[in-house]
Amino acid sequence: CLSIYLPSCQSIYPLSCRSIYLPFCLSIYLPFCLLNYLPFYLSIYLPFCLSIYLATFLYIYLPSCLYIYLPSCLSIYLPSCLSIYL
Repeated sequence: CLSIYLPSCQSIYPLSCRSIYLPFCLSIYLPFCLLNYLPFYLSIYLPFCLSIYLATFLYIYLPSCLYIYLPSCLSIYLPSCLSIYL
């Protein structure tokens, strides 16, 4: 949606004015864009988008998190767990 309106915004206002008018222009078109296109886009792109980012996030951060937090976590909770359940 923005790809439709953004060039028109940019073509109306020269480069020197863009910094002033572009936010103003976007503030007019963005709500309109969001209202019309967002439900449609969300239904298509959100699951796809989340699946990519979640996988990437887990792949990158999970191992480092596990290496850092798991040993300290286990050293704290494991003895207490064992003492309760054994």
